[in-house]
Amino acid sequence: MLYSSVLVSILFLVFNSDVRESFLESLNKIPVIKELVPDKEKKETVDVILPPEVVQIQKEARQQAEAIQAELASAVQTIRQKEAEIESLKDTIAQLEAQFSEKKLSEEEYEQQIQNLAKMYAEMTPSKAAPIMEELLPSEQVLILSRMSQSSRTAILQRMAPESAARVTRGLKDMGTAEDEKIAALQERINELEAQLSGQADTLTIGQLADTFASMAPASAATVLVEMSKTNESKVISVLRAMDSTARSAVLSAITSEDSSTAARISSKLAG
Repeated sequence: MLYSSVLVSILFLVFNSDVRESFLESLNKIPVIKELVPDKEKKETVDVILPPEVVQIQKEARQQAEAIQAELASAVQTIRQKEAEIESLKDTIAQLEAQFSEKKLSEEEYEQQIQNLAKMYAEMTPSKAAPIMEELLPSEQVLILSRMSQSSRTAILQRMAPESAARVTRGLKDMGTAEDEKIAALQERINELEAQLSGQADTLTIGQLADTFASMAPASAATVLVEMSKTNESKVISVLRAMDSTARSAVLSAITSEDSSTAARISSKLAG
């Protein structure tokens, strides 16, 4: 018993507090031995009363931390909104680039048609090409002759009637941009068709107009139809209805690129 008491005392002195407490807890569970082992140390808890100044500082610190967290959350939300706007703008830019590419392709196709006509007339003998070209509208004559070489153009003009040759020469001299000339030629052709068909049945007028627009490049047809819709939208609707579905779809797509609000209004009336 004495040996056990001495051993317990040595262990109590040698080991640190954590080991002592664990060891004492185990010994207190052994009969007889627990009588020789001191009770487990009891830790006293002390309630610390902080000064009001410290309490106020802690309160203000918590409030500042909460404000910073709120600002951070707001900043993160703003960044996410900006990122969403950037993605939306990227999509819009991609759509506009696609529309521009389609429009550019249509204009290139129309230009190629003019180049092909110019080549065809240039390959004819001037005596045959001149009378055929005189049947065209002055703006169309200017458009085609402007795509020819100087020698071919001169040979054909020499075979045309003096009045026609003089008119075309003035047109060539006063040419604006290529795009303006194309639109002027198309508008002149439409005006002539309307004048020729003014005394005929409305269905015939619309049918010929529909055929004319269907033979144009969609982008060019769209430009003229948008202008027509400003003064006679009902006629534009009738012309589009008279077209076959393929031509109408291509022209409506080009009108959308030209003026989306006009396209929406026309599409709504076509469906009605």
